Amino acid sequence: MAKMYVISDNHFYGKEYLRPRFKQMHKHDVFKKKEFTNKYINEEYYNDYTIDDNEKINNWNKEITSSNDIVWILGDFVKTYHAFYWDVYRYFWHKLNGKKILILGNHELELISKDYDAAGEPQIAGIYPVFANPLIINNILLLSHKPYDIINAEYVNLHGHFHKIFNGGRFHNDNYIPQDNSPFYYNCCLDYNDNKPILLNDVIDSIISKAKKKRKFKNDKRIKLIKECLLELEKENMTVTKTKIVNEGNRVINKIEVIK
Repeated sequence: MAKMYVISDNHFYGKEYLRPRFKQMHKHDVFKKKEFTNKYINEEYYNDYTIDDNEKINNWNKEITSSNDIVWILGDFVKTYHAFYWDVYRYFWHKLNGKKILILGNHELELISKDYDAAGEPQIAGIYPVFANPLIINNILLLSHKPYDIINAEYVNLHGHFHKIFNGGRFHNDNYIPQDNSPFYYNCCLDYNDNKPILLNDVIDSIISKAKKKRKFKNDKRIKLIKECLLELEKENMTVTKTKIVNEGNRVINKIEVIK
């Protein structure tokens, strides 16, 4: 039986995660190459700068061993803004095991082309499937890049976008805190999850455990609904509902609508 995983904000090729040699990156930057080839990534990027991206790939492929395993990527898969963005994207995408499904984050949306398929979703050569907006799985599990910032009585929200910030020589937490301190949110960012995809069962177990410890939420209907959702997913019964973002801030989503 295929397993299901979730991850967000891999930030491949991103300077902010290059801890060992961050300053050296600025002195000799492959982003400034006139032409892009895989050779530049292999020989110069990996050998001259850091092994962090190799570690991300290795961690991913140790966790995801079956080609049938499904990995939901909640945006910001790559972090760079040079002219060869999508070439870099494809390079890393095809090095990773499993069936990958992408929901676009703010970094992708800033550079996405205007080409869309018949269903109205973005077309990125070599990357499929791709969704521009949050998705709802089995009417309860909301997958989004930014968290859905409302007093939310409907969904369990898996999101990314909020990171540990490197400042003053160490990392500081910048996690999302819901308005009502709801436990029905989970930050799927790479840096909050041991730099690898997280098994969906483990995410759900964590959410339920936190909810049961809070008097306000221990009898919330979402505990039962998310358990039922997990059972259906284990039977490979999955319904996917598309949404559109109606109102969005810099750090959060303020309103979505279900597309019927």
